[in-house]
Amino acid sequence: MQVDIIFLLYLGLAALVLIISLLLKLFPAPKPSGFMGYKSDRSRRNRKLWKQAQNLFPILFLRLGLLLIATAAAWSISPIKSFLIGLGALALILVGGIAFGIYSIEKRLKRYEKRMISSSK
Repeated sequence: MQVDIIFLLYLGLAALVLIISLLLKLFPAPKPSGFMGYKSDRSRRNRKLWKQAQNLFPILFLRLGLLLIATAAAWSISPIKSFLIGLGALALILVGGIAFGIYSIEKRLKRYEKRMISSSK
């Protein structure tokens, strides 16, 4: 039986991403710092936006981890076993997943900020 390096890479990264998600959920960044938390211009505008961003950030990692697990399962039954294709797909999943997740978080923060402004009037 041959060990598939790409399959193990997908599962290892999925485990790492899921652990990060759990840590971010259990220990959210209490204030903007140089090390932890989701930091963007919008999330730093006020404390409520910061807290909302920290609530949404672990969901990004959870979804990315689940996507990596699903891709590992698909890879294991795929007839294509090219190392370069596997690495390329992994890069696309990581970059695309993170980019889409950040876009989604920013969109939600924008809606949350509009609701905060309209409710304060």
